[in-house]
Amino acid sequence: MTALSHQDSRRMYSWWWDSHISPKNSRWLQENLTDMDAKVKGMIKLINEDADSFYSDRVVESEEILTLKKALAQVEAEKEAGLIQYQQTLEKLSHLESEVSRAREDSRGFGEQASKAEAEAQTLRDALSALGAEKEATSSIRNP
Repeated sequence: MTALSHQDSRRMYSWWWDSHISPKNSRWLQENLTDMDAKVKGMIKLINEDADSFYSDRVVESEEILTLKKALAQVEAEKEAGLIQYQQTLEKLSHLESEVSRAREDSRGFGEQASKAEAEAQTLRDALSALGAEKEATSSIRNP
């Protein structure tokens, strides 16, 4: 027996294949082909309908992305401004703290000076009282 080539084999059985495996001979095949055909047509319809909406959705999404980028840039700028203001406030606070420290040191010095002045004033009062007493004593000796 000779071996048949694939092409010869195909020619010999094609009449059987064509006559037996067809949608009209198999209800299952007919239902599946009809179902697949409906699904493919539905997908094509969906693609055609959604093509325009897909493009418009992309445009809307692009616009939303741009809006979000602008909002993000604005937030970033506000953050930077807030950080700068915070840094300036810290510098002012540091300056004020050094001024308060200097004022405390000055007030201690003023307190010491005030104490010395108070002591000197008391010494002068005592000396004035002593002079007044001496004056009275000398005037009572002279004027008996």
